[in-house]
Amino acid sequence: MNTATIAALTTPSIILSYSEAEFLLAEAALRDWESSASAEEHYHTQFYLAHYMYLDFFEAWSGWRRTGYPDFLTPINYVLNSTGASTIRRLIYSYDKKALNKSNYEAAVANQRPDKYMTRVWWNKQ
Repeated sequence: MNTATIAALTTPSIILSYSEAEFLLAEAALRDWESSASAEEHYHTQFYLAHYMYLDFFEAWSGWRRTGYPDFLTPINYVLNSTGASTIRRLIYSYDKKALNKSNYEAAVANQRPDKYMTRVWWNKQ
């Protein structure tokens, strides 16, 4: 890719695509925040598929974790699985964050509890 072209200030970019807007409207309809159309009419399951197919795995996972859709996904228990076949609740900090920013990493862990996939985040209360 030519970064002089794709990173130029005059290069058009998409901030929020039409499909993303429809996906957000689908979630709003699902939560009864918007009533002009149903979630199905706004393509709700396609949100996960679109992000997954565009290799945007974190957004696909975040959407699934937030909404529970698509509901056909199930956790898998594989050898050395650290979650016991449960859906992870959060991502863990990367090794470079732990090594290069040790004091802030330790402060964050002390504040939010263990740096593990199953540690609940502030909005994921029991």
